[in-house]
Amino acid sequence: MKLRLLSLALATALGLGLAAMSPDVHAQRGKEAKPDVIEVLKSSGRKNPKSTTSRDGARNLQKAIDLFYEDDEAKSQEALELISRQLEGNSRLTAYERAKFNQLKAQLLNDQDDIEGAIEAAKATLTEDGLPNIEYLDSKYNLAVMLSNAERYEESIEVANAWAADAPKMSSGVAVLQARNYYDIEQYDKALEWIDQAFATGDEPQRAWYQIRVNSLYSLDRYDDAMSYLTELL
Repeated sequence: MKLRLLSLALATALGLGLAAMSPDVHAQRGKEAKPDVIEVLKSSGRKNPKSTTSRDGARNLQKAIDLFYEDDEAKSQEALELISRQLEGNSRLTAYERAKFNQLKAQLLNDQDDIEGAIEAAKATLTEDGLPNIEYLDSKYNLAVMLSNAERYEESIEVANAWAADAPKMSSGVAVLQARNYYDIEQYDKALEWIDQAFATGDEPQRAWYQIRVNSLYSLDRYDDAMSYLTELL
């Protein structure tokens, strides 16, 4: 018990006490250098599709995107209504256009805290199968984040595992997300494995990474390891 209290006290002193961790859907996008094209995904063998558009579809998609970036509640609702009309009443949309409309819909609904609606739209984005492989992987990551935020941890783990199997290299965002998922379902050994993968990417560590590692060691009753790690940090 004393070891537990001492470890907790040191973690608190370092600002590492366990707190709510809600990954931002947009946080990872654009932070890492990505290849221009991924022709074939590693595990699934998905080939990079052609991004075909029609004149009307492209025009309405651009209008919805412009409304989205107005960052106004009324404009966001207008964008959602436009997207709904397109998806429900336009059979001439290409697979790429339908995927892009659903992708934008997922972001809009997520921003409005309609997590379940956002998850369904994110799933539809992938089902349409029209996005280039890079955007397809981004959308799969976003879906995994939304599922985690909805406390659907096992589903989030499954989607993130599929991402990891197909991606050219590990992303710290995915590794941290998996560590959080496993921590929340009390599989602390798995949480440690994934947070170590995050550190191994070479990306700049965030405070939450240390938080996950210390608390995972602590939850596994590995007090000596937790103390040693905290000492190194100090």
